[in-house]
Amino acid sequence: MTDKIPDQVTEFIKANAPVANQLGFGGIMGYCSGMAFRRVGRVFGVVLGIGFMGAQAAAASGYIEIDWDKVKNDAIKPFDTVSIFDSVFLRGSPHVYILC
Repeated sequence: MTDKIPDQVTEFIKANAPVANQLGFGGIMGYCSGMAFRRVGRVFGVVLGIGFMGAQAAAASGYIEIDWDKVKNDAIKPFDTVSIFDSVFLRGSPHVYILC
């Protein structure tokens, strides 16, 4: 009876070796891409922060004037779900007016 257990384990390993190889390769590639995106994100954040500080310094020195209301509205616009709903459903389809 003890002879069957090692044979079953060996057969299981042989049968599932390709799957284990793919999972291992996928895990390594996922880790590497995560680390790459982490570093790219960090560099992007530093560049964005330096740009913001430069704009603030130029505005404080009087070289440029920044319309912060326009900046705020432009930054919020991609995340404004109400205007997306209005543009897609209310203005795009005349049948919605009947339901509302």
